[in-house]
Amino acid sequence: MKYEVDQSGRIEETYRPTIISIANKEYSYTVKINSKIKRLIQSKFQKMKKPKMFGVYGFASGVIILVRNSKIKNSVIIIDIEYDGYNKILKEIFIKYLDNSLEFRFENIGKKSPAHCSAYKTFKKLKKADYNIDLIKYEKIVLKMIRYKNK
Repeated sequence: MKYEVDQSGRIEETYRPTIISIANKEYSYTVKINSKIKRLIQSKFQKMKKPKMFGVYGFASGVIILVRNSKIKNSVIIIDIEYDGYNKILKEIFIKYLDNSLEFRFENIGKKSPAHCSAYKTFKKLKKADYNIDLIKYEKIVLKMIRYKNK
């Protein structure tokens, strides 16, 4: 089975929420990261003097929570290229933190993708997010990731 992942409202845009969606033609699941949570996490990156990595690790953490909550197994997950040049790091993170029955690929999935449509509809409030990410869970994954990459 194949699924696509896309976001609407980039992680770095802390003045508005981010919606991340995993979908194919039969299924979709979305998570929402509100702007307040993003600002709190961004300030931690600034204090660590790693502000440029906020988007990459913030996106990775959102995808991890998304995939875990969607309970998808034994599938190929095609992730829209959101952070060009960081695909190798993102793939390493996903392999480390997600089910080993999943295969990850990075491609430009386009505006007609089911994941894009689902994320966009949720972002525009035409559809409700399936899960609202809470600060504690998000922060725990982000900080664990940073410690792992700094070893």
